Amino acid sequence: MSSPSALETSSFTTAEHPPTATKETAPSTAVSTEEAISTRTVSPRAVSPPTAQETANSTPPSPPPVHTNRIFALFKGTYHNFYPATYLSTVTPTTYSVIFDDTTPTTLPAHQVRSLSLRVGDRVKLDRAGMRKETYTITKLGRHATPSQNLSDINGHISVWVKPHSKKSKSPETEVLVTNIYLTHTLWKAFAARPFTPQGRSHGCASRPTTPAGSGSHPPTPGSRPRRAPSPGNLPSKSAGLFSNMAFAISLGSNTSYKSSLTSTITAEGGTILEGFDALFTPTDFTLHPHYENLGFVALLADRHSRREKYMQALALGIPTLSHRWVKECVGERGVVGWEKFLLPAGESVLLDGAVRSRTLPGCRVANATLGEMLRNRDLLLRGVTVIMVGTKRGGEEKRRTYEFLLRALGAEGVHNVEGAKEGGELARTLGSRVFVYVHGRGVQDAAAGVFGKKGKRKRGENGLCVSDGRVTVVNDEFVVQSLILGCLV
Repeated sequence: MSSPSALETSSFTTAEHPPTATKETAPSTAVSTEEAISTRTVSPRAVSPPTAQETANSTPPSPPPVHTNRIFALFKGTYHNFYPATYLSTVTPTTYSVIFDDTTPTTLPAHQVRSLSLRVGDRVKLDRAGMRKETYTITKLGRHATPSQNLSDINGHISVWVKPHSKKSKSPETEVLVTNIYLTHTLWKAFAARPFTPQGRSHGCASRPTTPAGSGSHPPTPGSRPRRAPSPGNLPSKSAGLFSNMAFAISLGSNTSYKSSLTSTITAEGGTILEGFDALFTPTDFTLHPHYENLGFVALLADRHSRREKYMQALALGIPTLSHRWVKECVGERGVVGWEKFLLPAGESVLLDGAVRSRTLPGCRVANATLGEMLRNRDLLLRGVTVIMVGTKRGGEEKRRTYEFLLRALGAEGVHNVEGAKEGGELARTLGSRVFVYVHGRGVQDAAAGVFGKKGKRKRGENGLCVSDGRVTVVNDEFVVQSLILGCLV
């Protein structure tokens, strides 16, 4: 999303481009043959067949919408503009629950929502690098969505063709994704005649919607975000961009200027930027978010191996950790190149006396890769293990979420939270045969005394990262990190 100075708008009014008449809106002009003859005399010239130009200009009846839940909605970030989104449910008679194409959920008043109905002649803005300053005119509607694609307009178009509205511009006609279109408040006025009505209600009742039958709970309204993130998967084929239907997280330390440039390059080529790989999953049951079920290739782009959160997430999920130069190589070749030679190592291993351990991942072509296949091929180091997290109920909530995500990504069957080591030990004795008690930020020896009590035999791991009595194992942060780096439990 561009800065305010770049958001130039045009004085577009509905009078300049009135809506195309349809079956529902066009006034009736049908007159019987007998009535026409009896009321006026018609010369032979008056009933001559229509010219080719008249036939070309006639507008056929509009087909019924196929994605009626697609809308423009107000995004309450730094720049208040209207972006493509999907209607989820009716919260109150005047409020809707929606989710933007970047998977940001929110609730909005009904008057801040319009039907995502695009027509030839509409003026729009584009949220793409190098194209944000201009206002564009839609010249024709583009391709239709496949069954796996849902980021379209209400009529199923996933792309449109546009050209700059300014006559001075020499930019050619360009095909862009519908999800990259947005409206300023000035352009929004032209869509006043395209209201959104939840399915099953007439337009006359749009101001007083009711809750649809069977609608589930609505997501909470998030705090204002500084910018709208790029859109998720379900995007068109390669012709719309090198990185269409791909998603990337970026970890470049403090190099914010280069990160911004890299982000612009990826999004301009149709790719999605993730703030973290946890965004791919629903927070409650660790299942893929519906918007990402059909996502293709996913990777972390970094300048070096590290112990940062995103890097650890990629190791846990079996997602490639690539040098950021892979993107430059793809853009330079104007095609997606193999990623294997750009694969970064896992990190420094304690078990290998500080040596940097390389990664071994199943080879796959980017064009054929899917996120689902990557996740199925990952190593589940904690398969069959129940984990009890100690001392994470109060404070350190961010750390708790970070390590709980890693534990679940490693295949833990269940994750429980308790306050103290003694409570963790009592719970461990009621669970199955394989239990890990995770202690955050504490030495395992001290924690083990609370978990096992003073009596009983227990064995300390050679690396000092765990203590076990044969059934219950006490571990800490470093145990998790080193297991991720080594690719097996340490």
